[in-house]
Formats: sequence, C-alpha cells, structure tokens
Amino acid sequence: MVVEEVSGPGLIRKYSSGKNSDEWTEEIEYLDESGSVIYTGKGIRSVEPGLDDHVMVGELKKPFLNASAIAKIVEVVKRWKWGPELETQLDKLQFVPNMTHITQALKVIKDGDGASTLFRWAKRQPWYLPSDECYVILFDGLNQSKDFDGIQSLFDEMVQDSSNKGILSSCAYNRVIQFLAKADKMEVSFCCFKKIQDSGFKVDTQTYNSLITLFLNKGLPYKAFEMYESMQAANCSLDGSTYELMVPNLAKSGRLDAAFKLFQEMKERNFKPSFNVFGSLVDSMGKAGRLDMSMKVYMEMQGYGFRPSAPMYVSMIESYVKAGKLDAALRLWDEMKKAGFRPNFGLYTMIVESHAKSGKLDIAMSTFTDMERVGFLPTPSTYSCLLEMHAASGQVDSAMKLYNQ
Repeated sequence: MVVEEVSGPGLIRKYSSGKNSDEWTEEIEYLDESGSVIYTGKGIRSVEPGLDDHVMVGELKKPFLNASAIAKIVEVVKRWKWGPELETQLDKLQFVPNMTHITQALKVIKDGDGASTLFRWAKRQPWYLPSDECYVILFDGLNQSKDFDGIQSLFDEMVQDSSNKGILSSCAYNRVIQFLAKADKMEVSFCCFKKIQDSGFKVDTQTYNSLITLFLNKGLPYKAFEMYESMQAANCSLDGSTYELMVPNLAKSGRLDAAFKLFQEMKERNFKPSFNVFGSLVDSMGKAGRLDMSMKVYMEMQGYGFRPSAPMYVSMIESYVKAGKLDAALRLWDEMKKAGFRPNFGLYTMIVESHAKSGKLDIAMSTFTDMERVGFLPTPSTYSCLLEMHAASGQVDSAMKLYNQ
C-alpha cells in the first residue's frame, strides 16, 4: 500500500511502500491528454521537450509564449550562473528553444559568463543558426568589460561559425573592428579588417573612420591615406571628425594636394572646417611656398568667422619674408599688431634683417627702434647686418652711430 508521509516544517512529501522512504517500489504512469501512456517509471519523469512543449487551455494545446520561454531561460541562467551545471539545467527545459529566445535572453542577462555559457550551449543544439544579433550583444558585453582578448577569441569563433553554418551579415564584424580600434589595438584591428575584407564582407563607413583615426593617432598618415583610398573604392565616405584629423595630418606630412582635395570635399559635403583645419593648410601651404593658396585659405577662413591667431600670423609673415615678398609680409605685420598681438623676438629680427638686406633701411631702422622699445635686445648679427647695409649705401654717420651703440 502506498502511504504519504509529511515531515518537518517544509511539508516534504515522500511516496513509498512504507519499508524505506527513499526507495521507490511503485511505478507511476504518466498519461497525455488523450489518456495514452507516455511514460511509466519509478519517480518523477525527466522532461522531454517534444512531449512537454505546450500548456493546456481547456481542451486546446497552446505553445509556450515567447515571453514565458525567454523568462524561463533567463531564470535558469541567473540561478545556475555558468558552466556544466547551467548547461545541464538548460537541457531540462520543458520546451524546445529557438534563436529568438536565445537572442532576447542575452539582451536581459548582464553576467558575461552566464551569457557565454548560454550561447555556447545553444550552438550545440540542432536548431541553432548563426545570429548576427547574438554576436553583437556578446561583443557589446565584452567591450564593456574591456575583455579584448575575449573579443578576439569570439571573432575567430564567429568567422568559423559563418563558414560552417551560414552567412552572417557584416554588422557584428564591423562592431569588433570599431571596438578594437577605439581601444588602440592597431595590429589586431587591422588583422580583423583584412579577414573580413578577404571574406567578402562589407566594411562600413564607421569602421573605416575608426581605423583611419587610429592610424592618424599612431602617427601613420600614409597608412591612413591608404585606408582612405580603400574606403573610396568601397563607396564609403569620411565623417566630419575624420576629416578634422585627416586634413591637418596630410598637410603636415607634405601631402598638400591630397589635403586640399579633402578640404574641398569636406565643404562640398556641408561639413564646416574647424580653425585647426584652416590653420594647418595656411601654415603648410606657406612653408611649401604656395603663398597664393595659403592666402586664399587664410581669407576663406575669415569668411567662416574665424580670426587669425598669433602663431598663424608668425607663420605667414615668415613664409612671405623667406619668399622675398616683403610688402605682403609688412602688411601682415601691421595687421598682426592691430589685432593686439605682439611680435616675438625672432619675428622682429627677421623683419629688420630682411628689409636691411633688401635696401629698405628706413623700414629696417624703424622696426629696429620699435624692437628696442618693447624690450628686445638685438643680436650682434642684427647689428652687423644694419652696419653693413648702411655702410654699403654710403650712410657712414648712421653706421658709426650703430657701431657706437
């Protein structure tokens, strides 16, 4: 005879023949809704998803709602955390999950180990299909925890997964490169870039921009420009922040035509150049002797509402003096002082000596006097230049006066 024993405050019920409460002697039959036997055995039957994947509403079989299935998966993961124990419990689910359930559950699960265990368990199931969205969620979690080795490992797994079970979209691939590039992982990010490019996946605009930014920050403008050319071939465009980095770096590295081309392209795409972009072009064009182009950008900059800085004035005056265009240099000199900037010692010396050597002694002496008045002491080289030029022009008295100083 089967008896029921209730013991303790927890009301634990045990069914037995009365001889040994831990030994099952009676067989239990489990019936389906039609009354047919689906299982006979001692104790509680193991769950079989094919037989237990529904609930009864009256006489109708209703599948588990997606929300209920997802909640159950999340509950199991939160309780069992990770590892073989979690996988064992997932095997006991009373329904057959699908990739929608896994994807939505991953969005809720915040624990990285639990999410990883759930995903790898799903990969071993016959219903598994590669999911770009699943990979994106996992990569986001790894990036938040700064586990870049984990990102690289999962990336390799994703490449293998795609080649074995189907083609993923490029979203997750691009996400990986962006994360690695922003983390300054130059070699790894470029290696991943080459892998997805060789596999025929589309590299998106944001990924190109992140790689270009990385190369520029690492002091590799030529590599960045190679990436830009690859970007053009893929019909992608720079974004505003990358233009801001690309133009000055190309200008400073001497690739002026490329820098100016991007500057023009930037404006055509309605990105407003910053003062830094204008300044780099004015400075680099001037130093390269392209004074007309430098002045054109200088005037255009003011049209955008920017005002020249003291270093910009110095750079332009030096460029015009070295090119022998002293009148233009002097106009910029006067403009600089009217703007409230004080010329530095080197600029005073350059103006004095260049005008003296060109025979414009009145301007040279006027600037020389101004130089002394503001507290700069001329060097012997400046005195020598003025003495020589005065003597050469027959102004002996002025030369002797300078000599006596």
